[in-house]
Amino acid sequence: MAGVVAVVAGAWYVTRTPLFDVDSIEIVGVSRTPPDAVAAASGVLVGVALTDVDADRVGKGVEALPWVDQVTVQRGLDGTVVITVTERTAIATAVTVEGLPVVVDADGRVLAGVSPDTGLGVDPALVPIEGVSAPGPGGTLGTDSGGALDVVGRLGPALRQRVAAVVVGPAGDLTLTLRPQGVADLGPATLLDAKLSSLVTVLSQVDQSGLAVVGLRVPDLPTVTRA
Repeated sequence: MAGVVAVVAGAWYVTRTPLFDVDSIEIVGVSRTPPDAVAAASGVLVGVALTDVDADRVGKGVEALPWVDQVTVQRGLDGTVVITVTERTAIATAVTVEGLPVVVDADGRVLAGVSPDTGLGVDPALVPIEGVSAPGPGGTLGTDSGGALDVVGRLGPALRQRVAAVVVGPAGDLTLTLRPQGVADLGPATLLDAKLSSLVTVLSQVDQSGLAVVGLRVPDLPTVTRA
């Protein structure tokens, strides 16, 4: 029994020697997130024992950063901890209660503020979502924005060029502000694929001079109102 205890104690001692310490931290896959921010959020410090690096805890710490979607953590016998990050993709913009424009992803995660201070400008490819208030970076849009995000995710390239904004009404109904004029009334956030397909058909086949409202609440029976 004493021999077994000695072996276990010896193995524990080996893991606490400098040979099994963290010598370096390598950050992979980031473009929007500063590597120093990832290292700080990971909680991993050079010099600690490799066995003290909890991959789950490291991952949860890094995933709290606004742009971070997924994280994998690898501990190498050479003393290197590799943190690989998959970042989120912005698809839309929104505005906070304070009036700060922010970019959001398909899950409604607020990724960053848009300002000269952040070095992030408004990408014309991003679709503005209006009628909802966004939290600050790292927060998530409320459930009232879910339909709007679904619409943005379903916009094909041609239709995306025609949509200037997705507007969420007080009751959750959706309206698309169109370029160069007019709006598309989608109504409730249901049958979105059918409604958007019907809108594409209307815009490609109907004379749009003086276009005011394209009614799509019943996608099989679209209506067109002119100014």
